[in-house]
Amino acid sequence: MESPMERIKDLEEMLDKIDQLWSQYRELVLRTFEMWYEIKGTMVSKIAELQGLIEYCKERLREIDIKVKIGLMDEDEANKQRADFEKALKEANDTLGKLENYLNTFEKRIENHLKNIVQLYLTSEEKFKAQLSKLEELYKEGKISESVYRRIRTLLGVLKS
Repeated sequence: MESPMERIKDLEEMLDKIDQLWSQYRELVLRTFEMWYEIKGTMVSKIAELQGLIEYCKERLREIDIKVKIGLMDEDEANKQRADFEKALKEANDTLGKLENYLNTFEKRIENHLKNIVQLYLTSEEKFKAQLSKLEELYKEGKISESVYRRIRTLLGVLKS
């Protein structure tokens, strides 16, 4: 049977481990948040690009059908071109679906982690003001981008109310 001092030592080690893990978690969430907003812009651009490609392929397929109907293109050539555009259309739709899914999933997951951190920080008005001040300081020093600053500030405001 462990002595009270041994149990106290075990408890102290467990608390130290929790403190260490919490610190690592907070740091990782904030780094992930910053990375997300860098990547998100690229994803949104790629989604727009794919949407444009999809519309282009659909339009080209309509043109091919019209050319066949009015006799400007024979059926063999039309089938060959259709196959190329249908393949590109399928690939673009598949990629678009994946990107949109990632965008939605990551957004929700990251916001949940940010809420976890912010809710634990904001237990009082003083802590809220201190965190807001720290956020503004990080922004002024250029350690976080304007978009990250605005997003966290908005999230802080929502969680405070």
